[in-house]
Amino acid sequence: MAILEVIDAEKNFGGLKAISKVSLSVPRGAILGLIGPNGSGKTTLFNLISGFLRLDAGVLRFNGEEISGLKAHERVLQGITRTFQIVKPFRSLTVYENVKLGFLAKGGRERDLNPRIEEIIESVGLKGMEEEGASNLPLGNLKMLEIARSLATNPQLLLLDEVFGGLSHQEVDVLSRVIRRVNELGVSIILVEHLMSEIVKLVQGIVVLNFGMKIAEGPAAEVFKNPEVIKAYLGDEDA
Repeated sequence: MAILEVIDAEKNFGGLKAISKVSLSVPRGAILGLIGPNGSGKTTLFNLISGFLRLDAGVLRFNGEEISGLKAHERVLQGITRTFQIVKPFRSLTVYENVKLGFLAKGGRERDLNPRIEEIIESVGLKGMEEEGASNLPLGNLKMLEIARSLATNPQLLLLDEVFGGLSHQEVDVLSRVIRRVNELGVSIILVEHLMSEIVKLVQGIVVLNFGMKIAEGPAAEVFKNPEVIKAYLGDEDA
């Protein structure tokens, strides 16, 4: 059973059709890659799934129930959480306090806080940094903190928006291991990413967008041979 179904999603901004009749499904427990050239509609689709934008047409189903009318915070309560391309920690707070806020946002009980927060911090590789101020963390650790805050809401589906951007090869390797670990804990993931070498390693399937439309879907080996995908990334002449 799919944990998420997107059916004929549409979103317009004035005369611009940002998302046009896009359908996809995320199998429970899977990592799905969402790729496409800049401006193809990936972040817009993330915003529609997470509730930051409303559909103009189409349907969203989560665990078999329609969620199209739910607000962003209501979708978090249902089990959908996302990260952003630009990390947004509370920089005046510590690592522990940032994760604690995510926990409380989902209605966590105070007496359950410490062991769960410690578990999450350790799972993303930030153990020993609990009292470090978020403003002092390098970008790689801030990306880990962003994921930790998301995990504190106890998600069933995690939307990761270009988490590898700006990271070194070593930091990418570490973050990839964290993403696998999160998935092994039972969290389904949609991963928007331009770093194809990591996409291939992590995902079970790929959906490709271009100009707001789905142009390909399937295993990575098939998708990257698709003429429409090659054309979208390289252009007619280079393709």
